[in-house]
Amino acid sequence: MSDEHPGPADPGQSDDRVTCRLDQLSRIQRSMLACGLEQLGLYAGQENALATLWEHGPLTQARLSALVGVDSSTMCRTLQRLERAGYVARTAGETDRRTTVVVATEAAHQLRDRVAGVYDDTEHRLVGGLTADERRQLAGLLQKAIDILEPQCTEELEKRSAVFFPADQLA
Repeated sequence: MSDEHPGPADPGQSDDRVTCRLDQLSRIQRSMLACGLEQLGLYAGQENALATLWEHGPLTQARLSALVGVDSSTMCRTLQRLERAGYVARTAGETDRRTTVVVATEAAHQLRDRVAGVYDDTEHRLVGGLTADERRQLAGLLQKAIDILEPQCTEELEKRSAVFFPADQLA
């Protein structure tokens, strides 16, 4: 491999590339979130389904999968666990009995502030050692990267979503 386009970093070596640092930070953040969510009886990722239901209200299972960005089998397993825990209820659609409508239960709504607390705690732990100015600078740089990359990825994500979630199943 050339020095101009290095391959994946050797896990035993330090690497100053931004992607390596972002990967490290992402793994730390996911681990911290998983630990906090576990204390609430949730598996990592389940909070994304709940947050989407909190924001949008009842959704078809296909639409929920699309909004969360996971395939239908992953969403099915997620919902089975959330249903067993009493956080979601699933019913047949009113207009099309073949669809499944998912709704957050009252128990899920009561969990909302606690999930937000896990995210707040994680945020504090991740950037608590930075000054306010450093946090603003970091947030600004990350937002700039998102603004540049998001439009580039949107078309590809839409193509992939169309394969997993045909438009006629999203209603």
